[in-house]
Amino acid sequence: RDIYVSRRDANDAGWGTPVSLGPDVNTPNQEAGPTYTKHEGDGDGTLYFYRGTPPPMTDLYAVRVTKDGETLGPAVLVPGLNSPVEDNHASIRRDGREIFFNSRRVGSIPGAGGMPTFDLWVATRDNVHDAWSAPENVGAPVNSPFAEFHPSISFDGRTLVFISGAARGGLGGFDIWMTTRTESGN
Repeated sequence: RDIYVSRRDANDAGWGTPVSLGPDVNTPNQEAGPTYTKHEGDGDGTLYFYRGTPPPMTDLYAVRVTKDGETLGPAVLVPGLNSPVEDNHASIRRDGREIFFNSRRVGSIPGAGGMPTFDLWVATRDNVHDAWSAPENVGAPVNSPFAEFHPSISFDGRTLVFISGAARGGLGGFDIWMTTRTESGN
């Protein structure tokens, strides 16, 4: 697995041929789950993704990206977000101040047999140049004794979409679930 980028002209509805992001992002390990946030003011942004060999180990990485889509140096581990187990599938709020990801780290809700399952976790910061807060478990009713994966936060930051297995009460396989915040942020 590698991460590619495809570009298009603002006046053209068609996408160009996908191009590898190269050695700043892609390595002999697996890279997947990209999410991007554009910085206010400078036009650059940050690409977040996970790298590793699942299971058992993946970590969240970030690389600065210019407004033209060029990476600026090699991707680095995101300080404060990773644990000794899988941390992956990040989704960042449009303003870059909140990040959701899934992990089965200590503090996840135990599943059958008492082992931690994948839960959704969140970290925040005051602006895109600050460090992330310590991750917090999103908690119930979003997380359950069943695995929750692949969070995706909406453009306005009020709706979180994720997947969970049939054991949670879905229709089979992995189903799409959603939760919505009130305007006060709860």
